[in-house]
Parts: sequence; C-alpha cells; structure tokens
Amino acid sequence: MIWERLHRGVANYEWLARFPTRRVKHLNCFTSDHWPILLSLDVNGEHQKWRKKPFRFEAMWVSDSGCREVITRAWDCTANGTPMFATTTKLKRCKNSLKAWSQDHFGNEKKSIKQTKNKLWKTEDASARFGDFEEVDRLKRELNVLQDKE
Repeated sequence: MIWERLHRGVANYEWLARFPTRRVKHLNCFTSDHWPILLSLDVNGEHQKWRKKPFRFEAMWVSDSGCREVITRAWDCTANGTPMFATTTKLKRCKNSLKAWSQDHFGNEKKSIKQTKNKLWKTEDASARFGDFEEVDRLKRELNVLQDKE
C-alpha cells in the first residue's frame, strides 16, 4: 500500500488572476486509491447560492415502508380552491412531511458517516506505521454501505 498524494492542479499567472477566489479541495474516495479534486472558481458565490438546500426526492426513501404512509397522509388532506391550487398545496404538504420524516429516519446516516470517516483516517494513520490494513478495509466497506444508504 502506498501512502502518497500525487493529485495536483496546475495553473499559470493569467488564470490565477482571472479566478482570484478559486479553491482546490481534495475529496475523499473510499472505493479507490484515487482521490478526486474539487475546483471551486467562485467560493463566495457558491455559499450564497446554496444557503437553502432545494428539495429532492431521495430514491432510498422508497426502500423504507414508512415512505408510502407519509405520502398518503400528506396527500389525503382536503385543500379548497382551484384544482391547481389544491395540487400545489398537497405537494407542499408532502414535501414538508417527507423532509421531517427523512430527518427522523435517515438523519443519523450523516452522523455515522462522519464518525466512520474519522475512525478510518485514524486507522489509516496507524496502519501506515504498523502495517495492519484489515481494519482499514473493514471501515472502507462500512463507509461504502453508509454512503449507499445516504
């Protein structure tokens, strides 16, 4: 096992002057020995743009039996007004119900991922010194399962 980071970005002075707020960040990849690099050109604009995370229906929700129940309860409300207004009202209610339900049922995944990553980094450091890689492999597999769930 080789413990070297060779991932780099290259730029000239003109490019650096054109993108003064650029940032290069090494991301983690637990399924490969290659780590991706994230290049952000406008770090300030990035944070302002995504302060409020847009709603996305997560495919993993379907694997849980409670998802159907949450959607059914949210959709079975009576909304007065035009058919379009009633549909919009039901969709908003469904979105809010799913967000709350997801936080209760899947919110611990992010915490588990963070804890497992921290454990993995410490274990990698120890295994680089002592040569025991079994625990590193086990933690990588565990992290992959957690990320699949997420």
